[in-house]
Amino acid sequence: MSRGLYLPNGEFREFAAEAAPRRQEMLAEIATREAAGVDLAGWLGVLPDPDPVLRKRGDSAEILTELTGDDQVFMALQDRKSKTLDREWRLTPGAPAGEQPTPAAEQLCKNFARDLEDLDLHALMSELLDAPYFGLTVAELMWAPDGGRMRLTAVTPKPRPWFGFSGDDNHLVFLRLGTWPGEPCSPFKFLAARHFPSFDNPYGSRALSRCLWPVAFKRGGWQFWMNFLEKFGQPWTVATAPDNTDRAKRRDIAADLAAMVQDAVAVLPYGAEVDLKESSGKAGDAHRQLINQCDASIAKVLLGQTLTSDSGDKGSRALGTVHYQVLAGLQNSDARLVRTFFEDLGWIYGRVNAGPDVLTPCWEWVEPEDYAARADLDGKLKGLGVRFRKPYYVRAYGLAEEDFDLEGGGEAEALPAGDHAAFVASSGDPAQAAVDSLADGLADEAAAAIQSNAREIQDAINKAESYEDLMILLAELLGRDMDTDDLADVAHRAMLNAALHGTASARGDGNG
Repeated sequence: MSRGLYLPNGEFREFAAEAAPRRQEMLAEIATREAAGVDLAGWLGVLPDPDPVLRKRGDSAEILTELTGDDQVFMALQDRKSKTLDREWRLTPGAPAGEQPTPAAEQLCKNFARDLEDLDLHALMSELLDAPYFGLTVAELMWAPDGGRMRLTAVTPKPRPWFGFSGDDNHLVFLRLGTWPGEPCSPFKFLAARHFPSFDNPYGSRALSRCLWPVAFKRGGWQFWMNFLEKFGQPWTVATAPDNTDRAKRRDIAADLAAMVQDAVAVLPYGAEVDLKESSGKAGDAHRQLINQCDASIAKVLLGQTLTSDSGDKGSRALGTVHYQVLAGLQNSDARLVRTFFEDLGWIYGRVNAGPDVLTPCWEWVEPEDYAARADLDGKLKGLGVRFRKPYYVRAYGLAEEDFDLEGGGEAEALPAGDHAAFVASSGDPAQAAVDSLADGLADEAAAAIQSNAREIQDAINKAESYEDLMILLAELLGRDMDTDDLADVAHRAMLNAALHGTASARGDGNG
């Protein structure tokens, strides 16, 4: 009973006996910023942005918007967003596990879906997916009365600098002009999507702040690289003047050479020679390497890897597969953020229109069907003796029933009972007849031995409500020890039967 408590059993019993007088202490919050001596929020009212990169630079989060002008940052943002924006979704009525939704829950889900159809969900999701880069996205909810219910007319993301968090309870506040420390936001009017928030940092973790220095160094690298190319990227025009040329004439020659760069025409004193010198070597590669390294750092922060943005000369198929899996993991995290936002929105919608007794709608992403994995599992099930009929293939693979036929009509073919015995009797070999008769008996015993295992597999198929459920149930079934003792005994006797028959046949051939 005391597991999870930092109290020995004796002290826990004493604590439990005094629980009633300590009820007020149990209900109160003890570990607060004020109690810990962190009083910045106490006199400021609004919690300062604790982002470590921005604090060290003395900048605000508004500077992060400028980073999206970088080509690598912009491409990484679009690449990471695209997979989530292209996914399909659905709403289902809320219901306890294993139970059917109530009519009120179904009606609430239908109304919620109807309201969402009138919104630009693609644009809304795109702004929600900015939360991993900027920390959070705050949206204002607009309502309108509609026949006895409140209709959701708009979900509009608002500028992030307009909002902060209170220092005492991390509550979202609107920084209204002329008010300080901010106006608490009603949960029925404002909803925030946040990326990995914490008590210390309710503003959320920002990926873009980790790109601030790479973008700054990259811009500096471009500037110095362009200066380098201006100086050394084009041929130098070099003139050789006679030894007795005075300083004034040399300046005139230099001016003529400068004009020659623009007009390709120059008039030089007699005896002067002109030559074009081109730079060689790798003096400018340092700037290129700096820019490439900054691009790689940006891709690693925003995408978790580099090969999906720039394969370079060190890519491989195996490494590319791993990198795509890392990117898929980040995209799944983004999908969970969007799903959480809409489930919270559904909860608010339910409280406004139905009250606390009606379960609110559930938001689900529709995963694309993996037909290769399904076909592989079907092949393994067929090897275990499972026989599928036409309706299964129509339902599972979306095939038209008139477009295909099953081999053997979809049923396993077998000899009618007694045919095998009649065939053995007509063979005229008593030894073979005895062996085959024993084999028939062993076959019956083997069928009885595997009947329990086959029944468990069939039960798993009947219980599964979806393809994913079937895979989980079969993994649990095949992963544990099944009852194979009887089947092993039958197999041992069958092998002994075959060995005796072979010995008898060899002796018969030898005597003949």
